[in-house]
Amino acid sequence: MLEQTPNPGKSQQELEAENEWLKNELKNRNAEIKKWHKFQFWAGKKIGGIFLGWQLKDSIHRLFGELTQGKVTQQTLADVVTHTLWRFTRIGIFAILAAIIPVTFLALQTWLLSIQNKRIIQQTYLQEAERRSSQVFLFSNIQDKIDEELKDPHNKKDTLSNQTIGRIIALSLALKPYRYLDGDTLINNPISPERGQLLISLTNLGLDTTTLLKIARKGNFSQAELINVKLSSANLKSIDLRGANLTYANLMGANFEGADLRGADLREVDLRKADLRGTDLSGANLRGANLIQANLRDAYLQGTNLRDAYLQGINLRDADLRNADLRGVDLQNADLRDTYLEYAKLKDAHLKKTNFEGAVVAWAVSLYIEEPKVHNKIKKRISSHPYIEEHYKVSREEKDGETIYVLRKK
Repeated sequence: MLEQTPNPGKSQQELEAENEWLKNELKNRNAEIKKWHKFQFWAGKKIGGIFLGWQLKDSIHRLFGELTQGKVTQQTLADVVTHTLWRFTRIGIFAILAAIIPVTFLALQTWLLSIQNKRIIQQTYLQEAERRSSQVFLFSNIQDKIDEELKDPHNKKDTLSNQTIGRIIALSLALKPYRYLDGDTLINNPISPERGQLLISLTNLGLDTTTLLKIARKGNFSQAELINVKLSSANLKSIDLRGANLTYANLMGANFEGADLRGADLREVDLRKADLRGTDLSGANLRGANLIQANLRDAYLQGTNLRDAYLQGINLRDADLRNADLRGVDLQNADLRDTYLEYAKLKDAHLKKTNFEGAVVAWAVSLYIEEPKVHNKIKKRISSHPYIEEHYKVSREEKDGETIYVLRKK
């Protein structure tokens, strides 16, 4: 160790021995330093070879060698530039891969978590569906009670007691809508298949009109699932079918007078000769529906989708068709007298012999504009149609103290 120092009290021989020992220590220390420097040079060489590449390293070494000689060849410069670009390109590729791998794993983890969450949600809804469907046994008990009363020889009018009617109404309220699994996917909107089954059963029992009306007025059949059902000529007067799914149903000749069908899905339904007087169909989807010779007098059809529907000979007198979509509909021989048509879309509609006499196309209070520009603004309120422009003119009139603009035959 170098910590030792000469001691003045020692003999000449001891001092020489100590001096020799110090020389050996210094020699060993210098050897260790050289060895460490040699290792650093070797490690740097290896690391440089790994990061720069052996070919780039050799070309740089050759370049420095030629620089010392004062003569650098084009081949050496080309090798340095080429290997430099190639090396940085490889480093870039590895960097991209290094960035993509964790992102890929993160995306995969997110996807797996989304699937897991989806399954948890499905399980939750399925448990709720199972709980609610268990209420069906109540339906069986009520069905037995209905059969008992209808088989009573003294019950010649097929009426039900108020007690049984009350139980039916309570059951319709209890059978709430829910989402269920269709294949391996939950349906988008809650629906109640049980309410649909209850309604089908009641309409097939041949109950008297009074009994059905009591059930319809106080019961709740909203969001009932009635896809592709056959309820032709059924008495569904004043029934609550808000948001119900009746797609492809056969409702020919059915009585829906005063019914609530707001937001119902009625695509492709058969409503020929059906009675829909005073029915609220606001926001309902009747696209492609067959309403030939149906009666919709005084019906509410605000924002209703009637696109591509068949409305030949239909009675829409006094109906509210504001914001309704009537594009492409067949309204030949239809009665639209005194209807409200503000903002109704009639593009490409078939209007042969269609009666628009007295149809309201605008209210003065909603125009905020004076003559003569008012007629130009009215044209924007209803879709321009050659038939209307050819056979009708816009007339300014007074109704219940308000100024309105209606269509009158030329």
